[in-house]
Amino acid sequence: MDEESELLKSGDDELIKCYMKQINAWKLVAQSIQYCVTFTPYVTLLFLQILAYTHVANEIIIQSTAIATAAYDSEWYHFNDEYKKRLLFLIIRAQKPLSMNIGSFGPMTKETALFMIRAVYSYIAFFNNSD
Repeated sequence: MDEESELLKSGDDELIKCYMKQINAWKLVAQSIQYCVTFTPYVTLLFLQILAYTHVANEIIIQSTAIATAAYDSEWYHFNDEYKKRLLFLIIRAQKPLSMNIGSFGPMTKETALFMIRAVYSYIAFFNNSD
């Protein structure tokens, strides 16, 4: 009887250890799910913010180059010579697009945003694989 009770007790101990391991595994799963639930919307909003800024900056570039065309399409030939000189200066200046620079990355465009997103993804993938 002692042998059987010892065997049952050791079996119970192993079963308890197995349950504890399973509970710890579920805790890890719950923590990783909680991490994903909080991290994913945060990263998504950061990407949307980057895309919003770059969209506006890209529109500034496009619209600033359209100024020269709009000035030329106006009825400039009806005005005096001083107005024509100023309009010519405006057209020459407007042919160089306005741009917003972001440090050493260069002008803020959609291509720059894509480059930054790819770089961030590469860094994250590198650091996740280095563990």
